[in-house]
Amino acid sequence: MKYFIYNRLVIVLGSIIIVGLSASILPSLQSRANNIPEEKVTEVKPGREFSAPFLTAEAAIVYDIDHKKVLFEKKSNDQLPLASVTKLMTALVVSEHLEPNESVTISDQDLAGGSNAGLIVGDTWTTQNLLDYTLVTSANGGASALARTVSLKTGQEFVVLMNKKAEELRLDNTYFINETGLDIGNTYGGSYGSAYDMAILLSHIIKTEPRLISATSQNTISTTSNSGRVYNGANTNYIVNNLPGLIGSKTGFTYQAGGNLAVAIDAGLNQPVAIVVLGSTRASRFGDVDRLASSTINYFTQ
Repeated sequence: MKYFIYNRLVIVLGSIIIVGLSASILPSLQSRANNIPEEKVTEVKPGREFSAPFLTAEAAIVYDIDHKKVLFEKKSNDQLPLASVTKLMTALVVSEHLEPNESVTISDQDLAGGSNAGLIVGDTWTTQNLLDYTLVTSANGGASALARTVSLKTGQEFVVLMNKKAEELRLDNTYFINETGLDIGNTYGGSYGSAYDMAILLSHIIKTEPRLISATSQNTISTTSNSGRVYNGANTNYIVNNLPGLIGSKTGFTYQAGGNLAVAIDAGLNQPVAIVVLGSTRASRFGDVDRLASSTINYFTQ
């Protein structure tokens, strides 16, 4: 009986210590556990070796989507600001609550964040056209208009829906504060997550809603609002033509986040792979992903 009580005390005291340590590590957010499950450990197939290139990014991952295998990782479970990579989740949540032809009107409130890729107050779009334009050009106003429309329709805060979806997908190190990823003042990012979580998010989109990011595989986009106004925009991912078999991509940059880039490529015959870098620089994120993509192609052609 004494041993039983002693063991129970040890377990309770141990739990209290662990909780205290967790709170001190991430006081700014209710971050979830950072322990890497077994499936997140880098695994290289027999006879193949992934050649790790030099990276500027703080964190990175190469993830085999079909086999759910991590081929390469660098601090892939660290929680970092996501910047506009956030818009991948924004698009996913929007697609679950608005029909492709449903109307979305741009308000002056939506354009308050800047970097709006020429969007005009009062113009009305279909959901699908505005999603495509927003993801390709990283238009913050488009993301805000879509989020506001969902909130009005559902009666729920859009960010709450984003975080519910993150929990559903078990993105354990991801937490959204706004729909754009824009920094909050000079201290906090607009969302936080890990390279691993963003690879899982990309995987989910490719498996369930591939049309959602198909426009992001092109250099430019030309689309039309409901009023007939033609909008032309350049892809913020400058290396779309360098990436073989590009399925989709999303850039991100803020002062808090640095340079981020998440892409999905087909590395072979129907061999989808997610590549994510976080915490690079505005310019170096492209070189980081380009080198990881080359290493990925080499891995699958060995």
